[in-house]
Amino acid sequence: MKPRDVHREITPRQPRTSGDGPNIGRVSRLRQSGDNYAGNQPSRRRSSRRENAAASFPLKFWSIVLGTGAFVVLVAAFFMWLKPMLNRAPVRSQVAESENDLGRKIASKFPSPTRDEAVQLVKDALSNRDVSRVDNLFRRGSVTPEDVVAYCAASDERDGKVRDYEWMSSLYSRGFLIEGVVVNYESKAKPLQRLALLTPDETGRWRLDFDAFARTVKPAWDELINKGAKQALIRVMTAPDVYYNGPFTDEAVWKCYALSSPDNEELLRGYCKVGSPQAEVMEKLFVDGSRSARVTLEIRRVEDGEPRQFEITNVLGGDWIIPGKDGADS
Repeated sequence: MKPRDVHREITPRQPRTSGDGPNIGRVSRLRQSGDNYAGNQPSRRRSSRRENAAASFPLKFWSIVLGTGAFVVLVAAFFMWLKPMLNRAPVRSQVAESENDLGRKIASKFPSPTRDEAVQLVKDALSNRDVSRVDNLFRRGSVTPEDVVAYCAASDERDGKVRDYEWMSSLYSRGFLIEGVVVNYESKAKPLQRLALLTPDETGRWRLDFDAFARTVKPAWDELINKGAKQALIRVMTAPDVYYNGPFTDEAVWKCYALSSPDNEELLRGYCKVGSPQAEVMEKLFVDGSRSARVTLEIRRVEDGEPRQFEITNVLGGDWIIPGKDGADS
């Protein structure tokens, strides 16, 4: 705030004629001792002051009461706003600590492959054309060994020649350890990458998760986006978003997330109800301050929703790997 200007009252010097006394400015009248001697009645001015003071007392009293009440309300409102924030931090911290502890336990149970070992495992899996070796190299989910071999055989035509491999070291997601290797392809259209995620089975043998590598969605993106499929299983990158409208207008009811995929040019929005199990799992994806995360979701359309709006009905994996009997969470 700009400080107020300070004005000083200055009495101009006046010329003094001969015989005049010196000008010393305004002087207050001094009360003489005889102005109010015994027997005299109080002056009318003092009586007026007392009457004014008595009349203004109720106004001052109620001003103080109302001011105090307003202050108390503001203090109470501040603490009501602050309390949830104070309670939230320890919960998030405990979640992070418990997940880190679990990650250390799994890491100690199955030693991770070295960089060279991880890259070689990916090379062996992607170059395999023997159906009988698929289960030793892949965690294939619901697809057949023949499907896996056919997918790998079409790699050059679909993605281009492999340029190189980048080791990502150990990753952690929702209670199981992952080794990551990025496969870079020489694609003429645009740079293309696939993420090879390795997990150990119940014996400690590391295998490549096929669905995560192929970014499997059911039904296909064309069925979901262009043909209006009502529900789907998708593997996407997600990030908190603020797009609220249509049936998802109320921010107090819904939490919004942006959903994107390298295999789909359309940006989708997923919504889960605040306080739901889905919302709690989604929130944990960003507990470490990450801006985006890989996630596997089940989604569905809702009445009156936009073509790119979906409700998140289930969070299947905090990555592109779905825990199950095929070794990821054994």
